[in-house]
Amino acid sequence: MMTRLSLFALGVIALALALGQVAMAAPLAQAQTPGPTPTAAALTIEELRVTPDVVVAGDPFRVVFNLWNRTEFFIEQLAVTVKDLDADALLTSTTGVKTTYYNQPGRGALAVVELRLMYASAAAGARRLALGLDYIYYVGGQRISGRQIETLSVQVMVPTPTRTATPTFTPTVTFTATPTRTPSATPTRQPPPAPPTVNYPATQIILLQTMTAQARPAPSATTPAPPPPPPPAPPRPLPARSAVVVEFAGAPPVVAPGQIITMALAVRNIGSVEAAGVIARFDTTESALIPIGQSTQWFLNAIPPAAQVELAGQFYVAGDGVLGKARVTVEYDDVNGARETTAEINIPISQPTVVLAPTTDPAATPVPRAAPQPVEPWWRRILRAIFGGGN
Repeated sequence: MMTRLSLFALGVIALALALGQVAMAAPLAQAQTPGPTPTAAALTIEELRVTPDVVVAGDPFRVVFNLWNRTEFFIEQLAVTVKDLDADALLTSTTGVKTTYYNQPGRGALAVVELRLMYASAAAGARRLALGLDYIYYVGGQRISGRQIETLSVQVMVPTPTRTATPTFTPTVTFTATPTRTPSATPTRQPPPAPPTVNYPATQIILLQTMTAQARPAPSATTPAPPPPPPPAPPRPLPARSAVVVEFAGAPPVVAPGQIITMALAVRNIGSVEAAGVIARFDTTESALIPIGQSTQWFLNAIPPAAQVELAGQFYVAGDGVLGKARVTVEYDDVNGARETTAEINIPISQPTVVLAPTTDPAATPVPRAAPQPVEPWWRRILRAIFGGGN
């Protein structure tokens, strides 16, 4: 009887251990299951066009295109750089820079990029241009730098220089006189006369080749005129979006450590739709101008298009640096989603002037020694006391 009970107890214990191992293995299997890998951010260039179609060396031309962000990431700090891929060409910018920056981040339609360029020196033919797109975005709290290279080809024509006419020269021809024939009784055969000698001056003869433009024949009555080309399609309008500009107003030119100043924050909506849920967050980690009297988050009302909201507050000047910095990030929403923009101001901090007391050298100015006084005898003091103080 005891043997059967022991075997039953051992079976129950083994079953419990097996169930415990299965329960522990299930969370481990779930933890080791890899998650979906996020896709990388990529920008899209649409409606790329070069004006004019044929570029003339020495004349300015434009490269225009629309830049879209159709990914789920939030693109920031976008820079567009143009570069010529042929080493023998000199590509310059009519505005002085070849890199254009777009500081308004977001998704969807980012910007309408227009580059004003000019070939200072280039051979005729097809030239290759490279458009570099540099930007950053965040995945899982990690900052990632993105770069794309888009290439395009432009047709370059070199202008023909104007030729000048060269005066022609008339060669001088000289003839040698033929000797006279002397008759004789017996006629003899005389050699034929020598050909005349022509002396040309040592002058370079330049042949000019001229080209005449032939008039194109007018179309006859039986040949129908070709139809006119269709009008160009209008550019696709960009979707409506808000654009918020942040500025500091009423800041003093110079502040002192420990001073309390009053400064206003001006937020203006230059877009075409309303900016809702506007919040201004002040960064106090690296700033020397800290808002006081209220929290570091200022809540503003919704800002309609072409409207401005100003909110004033007090700031404490902390630290003993040279520049007092205040940095604010404004977050808001529009029809395209959440957006944000950043503004910063730097005010010089004046330091108190320390005046050091002048130091004197004891050895430089000698102290005059007091002259010794003669000792008065005792009997003279008695006489002065009796007679009222005479000498």
